[in-house]
Amino acid sequence: MKCKRMASSGIFVFILLIVAFSLTFTGCSGEQGKTQKVSRVVKKVQKQVKEPKTEEPVSEKEPVEDTFAGYTATGLKDPFLPFLKEEAVAVKRKGALTPLEKFDLGELKIVGVLMKSNETLALIEDNEGKGYTVKKGVKVGKNGGVISQITDKEIVVIEEYFDITGRKVTREKRLTLPLPGGE
Repeated sequence: MKCKRMASSGIFVFILLIVAFSLTFTGCSGEQGKTQKVSRVVKKVQKQVKEPKTEEPVSEKEPVEDTFAGYTATGLKDPFLPFLKEEAVAVKRKGALTPLEKFDLGELKIVGVLMKSNETLALIEDNEGKGYTVKKGVKVGKNGGVISQITDKEIVVIEEYFDITGRKVTREKRLTLPLPGGE
């Protein structure tokens, strides 16, 4: 039984080899004309290359311009720059910055609120522990925020700035008074 299988598998391999050789030789028959043309062109190029040229010494030659035909980025955008640029918009200010305008709103905390006749004042402390008394209309923060309202529990600051698309945006931030007992 094993002999029959081995004999049939040997015949099968033999048939596969015959088919492979026949396909190989029949597939190349139409390509002979092309290979002859290519070999003629190669011989012509070899003849041109073999002929040595006499050149003048390097010191007597005139400078030759470099004829690089590769990629040049002249007049094109830099692909490594961001598409949308965040540009600082110049804010017209009169005079020097106040101490409160040098801090970011996150660095300030409200410590207390005072009622003075018909005006409400707030006590603000910076991250260094220095305290300031503020009222409605005082400029606070790096983004040109202005205190618009002071209640008994919070300060409302309105900031006007330009977003990355160049539109003027108004943002309202609140500084809240911490609850008694640290809650």
